[in-house]
Amino acid sequence: MLIFSKINVLSSFGREANNLLVTHDSASERLVALFPGANNTCESPLLYYAREVALQAGCDVLSVEYGYSRAGLAFAGEMFAPSLEESVEALRLCRLEKYSRVSFIGKSLGTLIAGEAAKRFPGADIKFLFLTPVPSSIPYIKGDCTVIYGTADRHFSEADAARIPDDPRIKRLVLPGAGHSLEKEGDCAASLGILGLVCEAYETFLRGDGRKFQSEPSNT
Repeated sequence: MLIFSKINVLSSFGREANNLLVTHDSASERLVALFPGANNTCESPLLYYAREVALQAGCDVLSVEYGYSRAGLAFAGEMFAPSLEESVEALRLCRLEKYSRVSFIGKSLGTLIAGEAAKRFPGADIKFLFLTPVPSSIPYIKGDCTVIYGTADRHFSEADAARIPDDPRIKRLVLPGAGHSLEKEGDCAASLGILGLVCEAYETFLRGDGRKFQSEPSNT
């Protein structure tokens, strides 16, 4: 049985950020934290299914919400620092330290917030999945981690991708023709095929078995 609760963090944007925590009725040793992009939430398809895959794998899941988003504001650069602090507070309130295995899955801006937030928990063994990273998060893409991006992502160029270290511990899923939302514009069937591949990558990431990723949906 799943237990749904809210971790409320007072935001500097005048609203409470309502961070959804889903736990299992039997204690789990694994936590997955989801960090959305600048102008979306953890209910967007990529993170919704990340949560579903993680729950099916027996993990507890924290879905981070940014206070500016709750206030109905569009992201601006000065919102990064308070959003980071709010995210760190949510992780503290869900008692991250009680979990023996912690995974951070960030989308776009969330890849940078996840990387910075991990610095606040130096004793935790945190594994990262970088979903459509932004260039400023590249310094965090190192060691045993996973990165997923499309070749048509306007926010992450071929030159940006070339800056990722050539390290066999970094597992890449590169999706030809996929944009920043990992969709193929005007092709719903192909987009759903990509989503299926991404879900398989989530499963591989959470198992930690090091399998190679398929790079193209079989129906495209």
